[in-house]
Parts: sequence; C-alpha cells; structure tokens
Amino acid sequence: MNAGKGLLPKANFSFTSLALTTEEKVFIVYQNMLSKQLLFSERIPFAIANNSNLWSSIIIDTSSGAGTYPSLVVPQAEDVYIAYYNENSKNLMLAQSHPTLVGIPPVRPMLIRTLDLQGDVGSFANIAFDNSGEMNIAYHFQDTAHGIKLLHSAQSEIVKEIIINNANIQLGKFVSLTFTDNDKPAFSYYDETNGDLMFYLD
Repeated sequence: MNAGKGLLPKANFSFTSLALTTEEKVFIVYQNMLSKQLLFSERIPFAIANNSNLWSSIIIDTSSGAGTYPSLVVPQAEDVYIAYYNENSKNLMLAQSHPTLVGIPPVRPMLIRTLDLQGDVGSFANIAFDNSGEMNIAYHFQDTAHGIKLLHSAQSEIVKEIIINNANIQLGKFVSLTFTDNDKPAFSYYDETNGDLMFYLD
C-alpha cells in the first residue's frame, strides 16, 4: 500500500475530492487556500509501473473564491465533472471536460458554467450520476431559509428543485447524495440547529 505519498508537499491546499477509474487512473481536485483557485491533478498512467509518484496539475478556475466544497466524478471515458461553490459570488459552478488529444497526460480543456445563482447557493455540493447516466448535484442553499436543492440534467435540460426547505432550522450542510436501484435520490445531511445527522429519501 502506497500510503501518505505527498502530491504537492507543504502546499496550502484544502477541500479535496478524489476519483479513481483504475489503480493507475487517479484524479484529485482541490482548492489553493491562499489564492482561492481550483486545481485538478491526475496521476501519470505509467507512474505505478515505474514505481514513481508523477502527477500532472492544472488550474481550473482562477476567479476569486473558486473551488470551495468541490465534488469530483469521472463516470466514463475519462470525462471529468466537478461541482463546486464560489464563495465570493455565492454561486454553484460546474467544470466539465473531455480529453481532446491522447497523450500522457491527455489534453483537457475545461468548460466552466454557472449552474445556479439565485441567492447563496452551491455550498457543500455533491455530484452523482443516477442509474440512467444523468448528472445530479445536491447542494446547500441559504437566504430567508436553509435547505437542499437538487439539480439534475434530463435530455440536456437543467432542472433545479428544492428538496428540503426550512425557515427556522439551519439544515442541509455537508449533504451527500446517492440513488436507490429504482433511481430515487437519497440524501444525508447535517441539522446544525439541533446537532443531528439526518437522512431523507425522496
């Protein structure tokens, strides 16, 4: 077991999210705590065979406040999806890429989109794909109330719906999303007012 190997030792990074497709295909997204930029690293495929720890890193979003609470998935064909929160604009963001040129590492142009900008939305984002292969993002929102929103793509259309909404209780932080066998979304999250761990099945 290769435990504790430093990708970028003694660097000021936080808010990491990890995805693997094979033992050699390792992807990490993280925030630079000083610059507040969002970065992405992938392990060079031949690194394990050479007993090396070689990585390729790029800056995804250089805007101020980017990269808080990132959530990374690599569902197929090394497509990369990263949901995250911009703490300055208070928006839910999505970075998405598909390798355009074969190489070591492959070339990955990133498309960045704002998915939700209605109020303070997007913190604690958690991205998951349902059984039909559609992208879904659960995330916390707060304005006059606190709660959880679910964003899902259906035939290229983006749909946002409020799952949990409460004006008196601070809830919805640290949300995690998964799906049942029949594609019902399930959520775990934190009720900050009462100090409770919560579960919700839609």
